[in-house]
Amino acid sequence: NNEARQLFLKFGGLSKSDVLFGDAVSSAPELYYAIKRRLKREPFSYIVGEVGFYRESYITTPAVLVPRQDTEHLVDYGVKNIPDGGRFLDICTGSGCVAISVLNNTKNTTARAIDISPEAIEVAKRNRENVLGDEDRLTLTVADALTFEPEEKFDAILSNPPYIPEDVYLGLEAEIFY
Repeated sequence: NNEARQLFLKFGGLSKSDVLFGDAVSSAPELYYAIKRRLKREPFSYIVGEVGFYRESYITTPAVLVPRQDTEHLVDYGVKNIPDGGRFLDICTGSGCVAISVLNNTKNTTARAIDISPEAIEVAKRNRENVLGDEDRLTLTVADALTFEPEEKFDAILSNPPYIPEDVYLGLEAEIFY
């Protein structure tokens, strides 16, 4: 199992060759704790602290929803349709993965991203630094999407807010409830 291998690599103090070709044995307390968390169905990306999304890797914490693969379609749309030098708004940014991936895969674009959660904006700031470095192309703002009134104009507005209806939500995998 890929998750088990990754847990052994990250928390077990083992090399990649030990995990792939040897008898992966570790008594590291960090590994035990990580496995215990996963058995309780805590999202894997919260345990390891990151997730691969689009062409990048993002920090994840319980302050943000885990980016899902279907959200990459929104990034594709932005990459293909926002003009070079364009400006866009990302509403409910969470980890910042949508805005940052679009910026990282387009030329001369800029963006503003908002989220109601100050903790989410902090995670997005860390991801902006990790992926974009010190490029000054993304402004992050704590704001309520229902009352936000931007003063600038945008070529596009992207958003992937929590949208699952409650009757469907209750039937999803346990990890979603984190």
